[in-house]
Amino acid sequence: MITKGDIVRQAFQHLRISGLTNKATPEDTQLALQTLESMLLAWTNKGLNLSWNKSDNFVDPDPQEDSGISDADYEAIYVNLAVKLAPAFGKPPTQLDSFARELYAGLFSTELPTQQNNTYMPLGSGNRRGAYAPVYQQANEHIDVENDGNITI
Repeated sequence: MITKGDIVRQAFQHLRISGLTNKATPEDTQLALQTLESMLLAWTNKGLNLSWNKSDNFVDPDPQEDSGISDADYEAIYVNLAVKLAPAFGKPPTQLDSFARELYAGLFSTELPTQQNNTYMPLGSGNRRGAYAPVYQQANEHIDVENDGNITI
């Protein structure tokens, strides 16, 4: 379980704010949690669904709350959070910026989902084969099963 506080701590480590010389204040943590919430909600509005658990209280999010994200998305989120927080802490996001863009682009699936044919759905008004007979989609000829086997219908 990745908490929202884990994401913030990791972003602070990338910004060198969690070390021995620089410690994050409670106000810094609060700012980071609010920025994290707004960043993930903005990503959701752009169509990127990462199973983010939205906080009930946006003004005071709980750092111990489960984020709901997968381990695969963790790095992209905390690096992008570090880039968003860098100006607030007077740090330039030099090399992190291009890395964050690359990780953000990787969050979008490049594989298009496939849709199975629905034999009860018409092909559309432009596909007329007969004057009054509706034309429906073709049914799948076979179903793929484990070990490269086919079941014919």
